[in-house]
Amino acid sequence: MLLEEHIAHINNLLNMGVPPDDNPIQDRHIYFVLKYIRLRLIRQRVDKFQYLSSYNYQTLSCIPLKAASFDECCDCGIPQEVPLKKSVCSIPKMLTYRNNDVIRSVRTPGGLDIPRTSPTRIYYDLNSRVRKGKLAYFINGEHLYTANDLLLDQFNIEAVFEDPRAIEEVAKCQDCEHVCCSDLTVEDFPIDPDLVHALNNLTLEELVKYRGYSTDDKENDALYEQLSRGSNQVMPLNRGTSTNAQEEA
Repeated sequence: MLLEEHIAHINNLLNMGVPPDDNPIQDRHIYFVLKYIRLRLIRQRVDKFQYLSSYNYQTLSCIPLKAASFDECCDCGIPQEVPLKKSVCSIPKMLTYRNNDVIRSVRTPGGLDIPRTSPTRIYYDLNSRVRKGKLAYFINGEHLYTANDLLLDQFNIEAVFEDPRAIEEVAKCQDCEHVCCSDLTVEDFPIDPDLVHALNNLTLEELVKYRGYSTDDKENDALYEQLSRGSNQVMPLNRGTSTNAQEEA
């Protein structure tokens, strides 16, 4: 489902097809809850060592690199003789797991995989016949750095970004006008299809609480019943049910 389809679907169920006269929930509020729930569901899979399909990832292509001086990364602990390049624009915040970003791949424009490294490993690789001088990348702060290849001027990255729309800001960067990114107006919202039920269900539950429907049990029960009858994509909301149980459903 496209992002606008998610929002329209949830809006329609929340208002039962009739636009509210008072206290309407804005689309940006729905999106805020959607991205939060999406991140929670994906994190649950990562924590359980479950496979993440390509549906969860987004791609930024042709991100430009510029030469980086030792002073720009002096806190990295990398020897001065190692040639470095740095992404011109900041990389959007990514989902992290055990102090590592959830990155599927970093590649050259020609499709060559760039292995991940760390400043400490680069230091020790200087004494390795096999790895010394090999192209590699690492993340420091909001930027991606490449080591040992001053000729590389662009790279592509595929990762799970916390905010799916944040990649649009990279393409708007003045120095990154040629960057290509996933387009949420024509591409599905980045989440596994089998998690769409849980995504819509949990988002709707949060918004129902926000609208204050939980103040009257009878009204609440009627609302849940109507919502469950009104959609074959969103399951009935069971108050008191754990997040994991709803995901499994």
